[in-house]
Amino acid sequence: MRWRGMAFVIDTNQGLKVRGYAGEPIEITLAPHVIAEILLRSDPRPTLSGLMAHRVRYGLDLSHVFEELTALSKDEIVAFQPFAQGRYHNRYHAELAKPSVSLKRRARRMKENNRRFCGSMFQAALRLRKTIREQGMKIEKCESISEAFDGLRSFHEDLVVSALTNGRRRRFRVAGSELYTSVMKNAHLSTGFKALLFYILSWSRLWADQTLNYDPTSNRDDWTDLTLTFYAADGDTVVTEDRYLQRAIKTIEPLGRILVRGSL
Repeated sequence: MRWRGMAFVIDTNQGLKVRGYAGEPIEITLAPHVIAEILLRSDPRPTLSGLMAHRVRYGLDLSHVFEELTALSKDEIVAFQPFAQGRYHNRYHAELAKPSVSLKRRARRMKENNRRFCGSMFQAALRLRKTIREQGMKIEKCESISEAFDGLRSFHEDLVVSALTNGRRRRFRVAGSELYTSVMKNAHLSTGFKALLFYILSWSRLWADQTLNYDPTSNRDDWTDLTLTFYAADGDTVVTEDRYLQRAIKTIEPLGRILVRGSL
């Protein structure tokens, strides 16, 4: 199955609404962290069966995506789609039709890791502020995402390459700046890494618009919301009630390459 059409990338809170959608089957994207949250419900089967009545693409976990990219050329990285294809798509579909105990256990571990990650991001934001201060970097509050890229290109490149290579432990056929440039030309991954920059600037309180700045906390799973953007490309619509994610997408995609709405 090769995905071609525009899709609704849905947040967890949209699962039941999609199940009850009265129109024709629609094309939806299920990101792995959204699937995990649905699996953790007392009975996920009604929601999952309702979702699977539509045309569904299943997002690959980002660690899997990054491993897939290691052997690819620059052009192949640009064209890569982070979704289960062929027999892998069919296996995802079959597993979710009858979710096992082990699948739910894996979802619980994923959720716990998300909360730990969000807690660690507060420390990362503090480190960024310290770096800016100690190096005397002349960084004004950012008015736009393009301004953020202009001022923090080297920081963002280091951030992206470090995430992809797992701190330089994962080896790629393409390396360094060429790896960064190729990934940032990928329609899906570029969206996600722009969103990551948005969130880090927010956690570092570097947006001129103060409504965009806030602190991460281990009590709130921002990572699940953020990862939705890694599975959205031109013409797709992210469907979420989370107002902060809505503002993030509108900020990183001011021309509407990717849309966002609160419900179907």
